[in-house]
Amino acid sequence: MTNGTGTPPTGTNGVTGSGALTIQADNAYLPSDLKALLTADKLSSFTITRLNDDWYGPREYSYEYEVMRGVFGLNGDLTNGWHYEAYYDYGRNHTSLVNTDRVVSLFNQQLDAVNVGGKIVCRDATAQANGCLPINPFVVGPLSAAQKAYAYTYTKELATLQQHDAAFNLNGDLFKFPALFSGTMAPVSFAAGFEYRKEESVDKTDFLANQPTGTIYGNQNGSVAGSYDTKEWYGELSIPVLRDIPFAKAVDLDLAYRYSDYSLAGPASTWNIQAGWAVNDDVKLRGGIARAVRAPNIDDLFTPAGDNFLGVSDPCSVENINNGGATRKANCSAVVPAGYKSTDFGNPSVRTGGNINLKPEIGRTLTAGAVFTPTFVPGLNITADYWLVKITQGQAALNQNSILSNCYDLSATAQCALINRRADGSIATIYGNTVNIGKEVVRGLDFAVDYAFELDKVGLENMGGLALGFTGTWVPENIVIQDPAHAENKLYRAGTVGYPHLKGRFTGTWDWNNLSVTWSSRFIGESETFPNQAATATDFNVIPTYWYHDVSARYRWKNITVFGGINNLADKMPPAVPFLYQGSYQGGSFGTFPVTTGGGGSYDIVGRTFFVGTTVKF
Repeated sequence: MTNGTGTPPTGTNGVTGSGALTIQADNAYLPSDLKALLTADKLSSFTITRLNDDWYGPREYSYEYEVMRGVFGLNGDLTNGWHYEAYYDYGRNHTSLVNTDRVVSLFNQQLDAVNVGGKIVCRDATAQANGCLPINPFVVGPLSAAQKAYAYTYTKELATLQQHDAAFNLNGDLFKFPALFSGTMAPVSFAAGFEYRKEESVDKTDFLANQPTGTIYGNQNGSVAGSYDTKEWYGELSIPVLRDIPFAKAVDLDLAYRYSDYSLAGPASTWNIQAGWAVNDDVKLRGGIARAVRAPNIDDLFTPAGDNFLGVSDPCSVENINNGGATRKANCSAVVPAGYKSTDFGNPSVRTGGNINLKPEIGRTLTAGAVFTPTFVPGLNITADYWLVKITQGQAALNQNSILSNCYDLSATAQCALINRRADGSIATIYGNTVNIGKEVVRGLDFAVDYAFELDKVGLENMGGLALGFTGTWVPENIVIQDPAHAENKLYRAGTVGYPHLKGRFTGTWDWNNLSVTWSSRFIGESETFPNQAATATDFNVIPTYWYHDVSARYRWKNITVFGGINNLADKMPPAVPFLYQGSYQGGSFGTFPVTTGGGGSYDIVGRTFFVGTTVKF
């Protein structure tokens, strides 16, 4: 059992903007010159936005968690040498999350300030009686405790996830047979088994969090509850094809098949074909093809519809309406007034949620690689593996811009029904349900170099050994297509935040008697935040290569091992860059804050950390 508490860094949670704030023309805090302009232009109100940090800091949240796990199993060997294993595994994770939030209607009462008898008060008399204290929207500074207490509150979420997992596995050698051409006897090995899993989840949010978006500052967060079970059967074979002939010290073929029956998502099959060719002691080639699936989880299936505020390009806006032909202009003219400009209004909500009819995502992979272990340089090991992954039937919400284009350019009635506009023409909500239409293509190269040697070889007698290594990944292509009907809206993720073209790690470990000391230097390659953007973004568009350094040590004495170390030795903070909405196809807002969420989660958000521990074996 494990439990703990914490207050995670807020990251992007509420830092960038307060949302549109409406200011009345007679607001008591209005500068006289601005009030005169509003009067001259006969405007009764206007909207502004502020950074949340200007008044009350980022929205903070705290959590408590409790994890419990119990496993019962048995294993043994049959008289023919086969090995069996059976187990039952039960796990439960209970989490309590408390989030700081504000009630929008109460906050708006505080912003609606008027001067009564020389005193600035909230306009609403009932609000005054309930303790409303006005807020000056034009100054930077923390709110007083009394101001914050009026509109701010806490929302709470309680989540419990349970898993039951039972399995039986059997493996061993079926028989031995002489390999082709050489006659060397080698075994044909197998593995087979059955597994049953049941997932159950209940995620309850309180009354305020369940209300429609706009009730509190945070998006609507509805309760989630659901369960499903899975039955799986699998079989694997390892076949020695060749042994001990010229240019083929060993050739092996590995075959695997698994049938899965998901209670909600339906049946799915996966398979794997891998081959290995050891040319000699120095060179080995390997490769294979496989089919994999990812079944929808409880959140994918049961999450209630919620709001996201992604980048939306309204084809009916004045700058776009004439770019799509006569059909667009005619359809848009029926729903927006002349001169309508979408940027005069707030970002619309894109409402998405789970879908109980989702099917498993399908992935197909290709791998090809080589291992070089030269006998003339003992201790040296070099590997390189090319891989290609293609995903179809991927889970993706209908893209908001595709929905707009289908409606106004193609007169797709079903797509138009997913768009909700206000009386002034502005978009309030776009409904994009999650369906199995997404595609993804990712390819790259994994490579590693390791070299271990005794320090005696370099004249340091009795000083132990040194192991040096490097592992890296190069990814030239990472493409996501949420809606194949609009393949032009591809999301090119390779080289963007969280998906660098190159990343890697250098390590060095010194072993001397019972002492081991390790130094590690890892890097995240140069990344862009807004690919292919205009020069206005160039000042902050590129994050340079980021380095982190770690050090650790371990000492062994009899049955006791003591270890400790420091991660992120230089206490390097994550880069502060503009936010990239992953769903907006390289769109996004230009608020600036540390990259800590989404793809940016690859950067260290904690800073320098220390750890120490011990293990005792009995």
